[in-house]
Amino acid sequence: MSFSSDVGSAIGSELHWDQFKCPFCTKFISLEAKVCPNCGRDIPAETVTKNKQTLNQRREARRKEEAQSNTVKGIIVAVIIAIVIIGGIIELIGEFT
Repeated sequence: MSFSSDVGSAIGSELHWDQFKCPFCTKFISLEAKVCPNCGRDIPAETVTKNKQTLNQRREARRKEEAQSNTVKGIIVAVIIAIVIIGGIIELIGEFT
């Protein structure tokens, strides 16, 4: 399940990865909400349970995305450092010839 498929028609709204639409007033609220802060209605227990699962899945997906992003950033930094070191070595060799 991807986050983008969860968002659907909410593109351009204030939706965050930890929100969903209240089933009664359709305002975006926290996935952890048991009562809608907008309309004051109780969120059904099965929806709260489903939302907890969804929130955990989204958190795990975000952790994986961040880990991949950090790995890519680390590789880029390592390549840049290697290029600088190699450039320095080539420059030193050029000075001795």
